[in-house]
Amino acid sequence: MNHFHGRDQKIKGRLSPQLIKNKFLLEEILKDCDDIVKKDFLCGREKKVKAYILYTDGMTKTQMLEESIIRPLLNRTIPDFPDHRKGLEDSLYSYVSKEILEMADLKELDTMEDVVTQILAGNTILLLDGCSKAIMISSKFFPTRGVQTADQEVSMRGPTDSFTENLRFNTALIRRRIRDSRLKVKQLVAGER
Repeated sequence: MNHFHGRDQKIKGRLSPQLIKNKFLLEEILKDCDDIVKKDFLCGREKKVKAYILYTDGMTKTQMLEESIIRPLLNRTIPDFPDHRKGLEDSLYSYVSKEILEMADLKELDTMEDVVTQILAGNTILLLDGCSKAIMISSKFFPTRGVQTADQEVSMRGPTDSFTENLRFNTALIRRRIRDSRLKVKQLVAGER
């Protein structure tokens, strides 16, 4: 896993215009992170443009994501652009980010470090085949129940969060404090039932 990180502990590399390369790298970096949701799909009514979306379960507004991002991407027509692999990739990126996505808070990312940091911060990342930039969609959401302070172990300094009954809220609390791809959340079945 250390071959992804440089001496400054940041993830090395920039995004590639080839979605398959970006997908492979992100899946290797986020391997064994069962709280990260990764989804492949085809955009547009014609289903011509490959897309890949990533977000952290428990830290993202999934209803907003489905209504404002995924549904428009699936139902709108994406025109044929000239071969965007020859330097015209901005046409597809601009069209999707300005014409299709129904969000005001979008940001352009071009490094792996920025992409992984934003996923772990609770935002959603959209990658399109042929684009060497990712679209960061602000979709942060933290647990709705007020996190109560821990009464058993009182600390003098530092955060006073305590875990809840919901597993995803608990992993979201940990991810909120430790935003590192080397923190793995692996879900296992203990016992037979």
